[in-house]
Amino acid sequence: MVIDIHEVISEFRNTDQPIRVVIEESVDGVVAGFLLNKAFYILGKKVVISHASQKDLNLILKEDYEMFIVVFNDRLELGEKVITIGRYGKINNELLGIKVKNLCEIVYGLCMNICDVSAYGFLIVMHSVDGEMNEYCKGLLQEGIARKTIIQGNGLRIFNNATRDIICALQYSYDPCLKSIFGEEDKAIRFLKTVGIARFSEDARTLIDLNS
Repeated sequence: MVIDIHEVISEFRNTDQPIRVVIEESVDGVVAGFLLNKAFYILGKKVVISHASQKDLNLILKEDYEMFIVVFNDRLELGEKVITIGRYGKINNELLGIKVKNLCEIVYGLCMNICDVSAYGFLIVMHSVDGEMNEYCKGLLQEGIARKTIIQGNGLRIFNNATRDIICALQYSYDPCLKSIFGEEDKAIRFLKTVGIARFSEDARTLIDLNS
């Protein structure tokens, strides 16, 4: 079923009833829920948002609301009255004209058609850092850098950096390789003291310990 995105957004704007929003239980869904909540808040609309699994949908859709929005990246058959958002939803990436696949990216594209939520574009970038960043996210990254919601800087590539011994991590960091201290514990300790990190006793030498 092909829908008119402008008609749907007009429905959002004109309703004076609370909107029921149900979102998949995932990290993607959490970001999507935050964005939708912000968009409807800017519109001045009341929303009731919850995260649920597919097996709970039929029960939730029996609740006493006039408008339901279901945000899942799965194929769902929920009837004509339910507005579905996602890769296979009535509102999808193709309808919005954006080349993305993640749920939060699709929701962000929708929200940007409703109102300006660009201040939260950095959330989409953060969500994509563990995978391959598509052109859409690269654009949001550059926009975030320009808005200063994303600070660009250099750091050390340290795997399992929360629990690894900080001195050992510095000794053997390879991106970048700290040649002046590579493989030498004493020099790594002096480096930490120089940059003002003096707390690395025998029982607190990991990054997570330094953060506590």
